[in-house]
Amino acid sequence: MTSVVDTKFRVLKKVAKRQPRVRQVDIAKELDLTPQAVSEHIKLLKKDNLIERRDKGFIVTKKGIQWLINESKNLREFSEDIEQNIVKQTPYSPIAIAEEDIEKGDKVGIFMKEGLLRAEKGEKSAYGYAETNAEEGEEIEITKISGIVDLEPGKILAIEVPSPKKGGSEKLKSIKIEFNEDKIAATDESGYIAAKKTKREPDIIFGAKEAIIDAALKGLNVLAFGTKNAIEELVKETKEMEIEIERHKS
Repeated sequence: MTSVVDTKFRVLKKVAKRQPRVRQVDIAKELDLTPQAVSEHIKLLKKDNLIERRDKGFIVTKKGIQWLINESKNLREFSEDIEQNIVKQTPYSPIAIAEEDIEKGDKVGIFMKEGLLRAEKGEKSAYGYAETNAEEGEEIEITKISGIVDLEPGKILAIEVPSPKKGGSEKLKSIKIEFNEDKIAATDESGYIAAKKTKREPDIIFGAKEAIIDAALKGLNVLAFGTKNAIEELVKETKEMEIEIERHKS
């Protein structure tokens, strides 16, 4: 995650805690930022519809709360603080997939499975209460959330494809890959061809870098094919995250 997104996250988090009485000078002091920097981030948050003006201050929109929850997966050290200080104080009900028939008012445990948020009756490390009825396999709204979703990040195996001058994807035809992947990604055209030559069909081909990281953060193992530059960017992005990545050079 870039420092720009990190600062945007921290500013929005402060707005959520202080809403609607938000003083930019106080946020600047607490985050060790200049008032000008906070002002620019406030403008950006308004432009992205993550906050809206209310009386003489600001409040976080539903879209803003969803953004905070998504970004907290990348900023895991903030997840507990978000759950306690923001989600509980905001009338937001996330959507999950019902693992069984659930009735409104049932206490449900929340967990990740195959990269998607699921819910079943009972209590887990994260739990809440059904806001709607749902049959098995249908979407369900959950409210009054407590705890943190127990999630172990997936692994990434990044296969570097040589340049055409050095043999290109042809060199990967006989490569033996031992990896239990959930998703296959191609970061570029060379990666796509290389995956096909190893008799694999890429699941991810657009916005690959971000999608690979998101999938891994949701507990999925990803096999990624790409050129040297693309793989280097991927390794750089995952360096500060709790994601295990192995790089294979041909």
